[in-house]
Formats: sequence, C-alpha cells, structure tokens
Amino acid sequence: MIRDRTPEIILDQYQDTVLYKNIVLGGKIEDDYGFSSLALHYSYDGENYDEVSIPFNSATLDQSYYYIFKLDSSKVKAGAELTYYMQVSDNDDVNGYKTAKSASYNFKIPSLEELEEDIERSSQAVKEEIDETLKQAEELSKKIQEADEKLKTKKTMDWQDEKLMQEILDQKEKLAEKVDQLKKENQRNSEKLEQFKPQSEEIQQKMEQLQDIMDSVLDEETKKLYDELRELMEQQSDIEEFREKMDQLRNESGNLEEDLERTLELFKKLQFDMALEESIKKLDEQIEDQEELQEQTEAGEKPSEELAEEQAKEKEETKDLEEQLDKLNELNQDRKNPDQLPQDAKEQMEEIQEEQQKAKESLEEAAKQEQQDPNEPTEQEQGGEEESGEQSEPKGQQQRQKASESQKRAGQKMQQLKQSLESMQSSMQMEQQMENMDNLRDLVDNLVTLSFNQEELMDEFKEIRQSDPRVVKLGQEQLKLKDDSQIIQDSLVALSQRVFQISSFVMKELDEMNRQMDGTIESLKEKRINEVIGKQQFTMTSINNLALLLDDVLQQMQQQMASQMKGSKGNSQNQKNNPQMNGLSELQKQLSEQIKELKQSGKSGRELSEELARMAAQQEKLRNTLENFETGTQGNKLGEKIDQLVEQMEQNEWDLINKNITDETIERQQEILTRLLDAENSMKERGEDDQREARTAEDFELSIPESLNEYLKEKQKEIELLKTIPARLNPYYKKETNKYFKKIKEKN
Repeated sequence: MIRDRTPEIILDQYQDTVLYKNIVLGGKIEDDYGFSSLALHYSYDGENYDEVSIPFNSATLDQSYYYIFKLDSSKVKAGAELTYYMQVSDNDDVNGYKTAKSASYNFKIPSLEELEEDIERSSQAVKEEIDETLKQAEELSKKIQEADEKLKTKKTMDWQDEKLMQEILDQKEKLAEKVDQLKKENQRNSEKLEQFKPQSEEIQQKMEQLQDIMDSVLDEETKKLYDELRELMEQQSDIEEFREKMDQLRNESGNLEEDLERTLELFKKLQFDMALEESIKKLDEQIEDQEELQEQTEAGEKPSEELAEEQAKEKEETKDLEEQLDKLNELNQDRKNPDQLPQDAKEQMEEIQEEQQKAKESLEEAAKQEQQDPNEPTEQEQGGEEESGEQSEPKGQQQRQKASESQKRAGQKMQQLKQSLESMQSSMQMEQQMENMDNLRDLVDNLVTLSFNQEELMDEFKEIRQSDPRVVKLGQEQLKLKDDSQIIQDSLVALSQRVFQISSFVMKELDEMNRQMDGTIESLKEKRINEVIGKQQFTMTSINNLALLLDDVLQQMQQQMASQMKGSKGNSQNQKNNPQMNGLSELQKQLSEQIKELKQSGKSGRELSEELARMAAQQEKLRNTLENFETGTQGNKLGEKIDQLVEQMEQNEWDLINKNITDETIERQQEILTRLLDAENSMKERGEDDQREARTAEDFELSIPESLNEYLKEKQKEIELLKTIPARLNPYYKKETNKYFKKIKEKN
C-alpha cells in the first residue's frame, strides 16, 4: 500500500513597489492523487485573514498556477502592511485533507513621509528629463538646419550628406525613446499622487492637461516625416525631394523645441501650485494640532512633561513646514514668470517657533515643579503665601498658564499666515485668469483683424497681373502682415506657457498659419500671382481656424472661472454664476492703494488719463464679478450688502472716468473694502456647514513590468507544451515529464 503524500507548492511572486496596486503570484503545485483547493490567504491587519480561491485543474497532478491579486485601494494607505501566503489541499476525502502552504510574505506600503520623498524625487527626475530632452531637441534642430543649408547649395548629395542624414535619424530615435520614457514617468507619478495624495479637482485637471500636452510631443505625424526621410535615403531619391523634406523637418524641429519649452514651464507651474496647496493644507492641520494641545494644557489632565514633549514635536513640524515654504519659494523663483509670495512669511514662521519654544520651556518648568515634594512649597509659592495669606495654586499651574498663552499666540500667528497664503493664492489665481483671458481676447481680435487685412490684400492681387508695377507695393504689405503674424505668434507662445487649456492642436494651427504665410512670400519672390492668391486663401483659413480655437479656449476659461467661483451652497440648477469672493478684497485693496498713490503723485496729461482708464477698467471687472454673484434663497442680507457694494463701485468708476479723484472717492474705496471683507466673512460662515462628498475606493489600471511579461510568456510555453503530451501516455511517464519541467523551472 502506497501512503498518500502531502501536496507540494512552489510560489514565485512580483510585488508592485512602484504604484502598490497589485501582487502577481505564479508557481507550481504537485500531488500524487490530485487537489481539492488552492487559495491565497491575506490580511491587512496581521490578524483577520481573508482568502480568495485560485483556479486550478483538479485532474492534473502537477500543474502551474498564475493569479494577479489586485490590492483594495480603499485599504492600501500609506504605512499599511499586507501579509499573505498560498495554501493548497489534496483530495484525500477518506483520511482527511492534507494541506501545504508557502512561506508567509509581507508587502509593506511606505509611510506618508517616505511616499512624499519618493514623489518629490520622481517629480524632480521628470523635470530633469524634460530639460535633458529639450537639449537633445536643440541639438537635433541644429543638425537639421545644417543639413538644410548644405542641400540648398548642392546639385547632388555626397557621402558626407548621407552621413549627416543618418546622424539625424539616429538622434531622432534616441529622442523618441527619451520622450516615450518621459511620458511614462509622468503618468506613473500622476497615478501615485492620485492614489496616496489625492489633489484638488483643479490640480487634477491641470495634471491631465499636462499629460495630454506631453502625449502630443513628437506625435505620429512628425515621426512619419522622419520615416519618409529614411525611405528617401534607401531609394537614393533626387536631391530636390531631400530639400523639400528637410524644409518640413526644419519647421517641425522648431515646433518640437517650443513644445518641450512649454511642457517644462507648465510642469514647473504645476509643481508650484501643488506645493502651495500642500503647504496650506499642512498649515491647517498644524493649527488644529496646536489648538488641541492648548486645550489639553488648559484642562490640566495630562502631565506637563508629556505636554512639553508634544509641544517639542509641534515645533519640529513647524520647522519642517518652514523648509517646505523655502522649497515653495525656490520653485517659484525657478519659473519664467514667478508669483508674488507673502514677503513676511519667513518672519511669521520665526515668530511662531519662538512662541512654541516659550510654551515648551514653560511646560518643562511646570513639570519640574510638579515633581518636587508636594509638602515643600516653591519660592514663588512661599512669597505668594506671605503676601496674601491665602492657599497657593497647584504646583506648576502658573507655568502651565504661561504655556497656554504662548500656545494661543502661536495658533493665532499660524492662522494669520494661513489666511495670508490663502488670500495670495486666491487673488493670484483670479488676477492671472483675468489677465490670461484679456490676452486671449486681444489675440482673437488681432487674428480677426489680420484675417480681414489678408482678405483685402488677396482681393487686390486678384486685380493685377505679373507685370503690374503694384506687385512690389502689395508685396511690402504682405511682408507687413507677416510681421503682424509674428507678433501674434510670440504672444500666443508666451501665453501657452501659462495656460494649460491651450492644446497642442492650437499650436499646430499656428504653425500651419506661419507655413502658409511663408509660402505666400516665397511665391511672391517668383511673382507667381495665382499661386500667391491660393496661398493667401490657405493663410486666411488657418487664421480663421486659429481664431475659432482660441475663442473656444476663452469660453472654456470663462466657464472654469465661473465654476471655481460658485458659492458653496449654490444650487446646481441656477443659471447665474455664483462666484466666491475670496481674493476680491485683496484686489480691491490693491486698487485702493493705487488710487491713493495716484492722487498724491501729481501726474497730469496723457499719463494721468492712461492710469485712470486702467483703474476704471479694473474697478469695472470687480463690479462685474459681484453683479454675477447669486446669494441663494437665504442670502437676502448678503444680497443687500452686494447691491450697496456694486452701487459704490459704480460711483468710483464714474469719478475715475471723469478724472475727479476726491477725498470722498478715497473714503468710498475704504467703505467698499470694509463691506467686501464683511461679505467674505458672511460667505465663510455660510460655507462652514457644507459636507464633503465621501471618496470611494477607486480601481486603478493594472501595471505589469516587462520582466514579468517575459516570465508569463515562459509559463505559457510550458503550459502549451504540457498540453501536447498524448492522453494515452502511461501515468509514470507523465509524472517524469512533469519532473523534467520542474527541474528546468528551478534552474531558471
């Protein structure tokens, strides 16, 4: 009688230590009679285990298994740890199932601090990758320009030209690999942020828009041009075809540089916005902790020594926050157009730490007094008893009171810093959005004007012949339109480095407009009038398309701004926009100071008129924002305040337009500012009861590394090969075959 053996199990595994989304399990199970179950046992707390059944073939004695275990995103938090093992049972129903299990493994998710450091390193690496890719693009552009210039002066290509062409193609391949790697790294970093450090809706939208912009860098259309160049080399085509292709590549290489420059600048802006938002969030958490510690100090339930230790931790966290604000300033200064951060932020942080240090020292002194002999009064207590003759306070009470006052002051200063950062963030966003929308409106207007001018010039060309002397004059007008288009291009490129909504498609339409405009001028040099008219028509089409695209971007920005400015209790059915007033008071304050300075400056004439017109326009923008404000069903009092504000703003606009800045104007500005702050406070009070929507667990797309894919291919080959074993083969030989594959696997 042959005794039934215990089953055997081999486990191979892969832990996703990049995004912490899954564990891939694979291996082999073996038994002399068969199996009844195969399962993964896992626990998120190390005590309560769950299990999931793994598919297997009950008729095969020696077989492979493979399973992808997706981690529960609602339980996978920073610092969590998953414990798991595989277990297999045979089918011995008579003597009882025998089981075998693999070794137990742990999958530890890093702490929040470790994840933050990892994300910061990844973000820095992405920025450096963009910078390095930009340098490679510049080198490629120089080679293309060199080849283009050489071919213009030659009738045939020599081996040196062919070598240069090959270098261009090789460099393009390296650049394409770099760009693909950059896209993947940025996508992976975004997914990690989404999983462990969820961002605000606005930041998330910017991340998605930036990824779209990255995906369009070196697109399929551009790659096709390089493939066509390779085909020309293989076919040894005529030099004229090479000239035409190099001219196209020259334009595209310039576009590639602009795309990467824009990507780099937008990435820096995104990093700054995220760091600012994170700083405000951490400051808010620290305010809560400091206030809670103050309450515990006043309650007197915890020992002073323990409170002193907690206060020391709070001080360390404040120091970390100070370092974070320094990094925020560095990110800001690294941008082409940095924002204005609060100048006294560092000074405020130092004052906060001073108050925390005082609180810590007072609590340490209180702890010393509490540890003294309860029957032995301190010198202060003795003096107090002699003077008053009354019973002294509990030991350390006076020092605890001092600590509480210092903690309160520290909390107040934190609150002031938070409000300063929030006000700066809100006013900065609103001011930047207004400026960007104004620039977009100007661009659309300029494009429409350019289109009309191009159409008028085209109609004039239709009336002349090649020999007409007016060709020279009309050609000069065409060159003037080219100069105008260059100004539009420069403005749009600068704007695209600030506005995420401007898609790569818009920039491609801009390139098409320039290409057609350049083609018009080239045809003019040869006096091919009919060809000029055709190119002018294509130029107009590109100009009109670009104007429509930018107008669409403008509409998106207006809708986004309206959405951001919706009140916390606004009804989604309302047709009017419901803007928040956070940031308006800061803008109104700046305007008031500017009006006061202008009144004292003594300016006159045109300079005064321009300043007054600008201020009147700024006051009008603020008034329009308030007029769109919807107070809701219970906002009657708030609505009255806003009506009064709008009326006062109109009066000040009238004074500015009529150059009549009086003391009454200045006083009215101060009243507007006071009422605006009052209205903002009312809105904050209304918003305090709002509840946040619960964030449900999310499913993330599975990410399997290439190395594991190779492993899975090998596993699949093994399965397919085992299937080829004839069914009539003796069981002994089947078992020997299984042993052979098992040895091969152990070697590998």
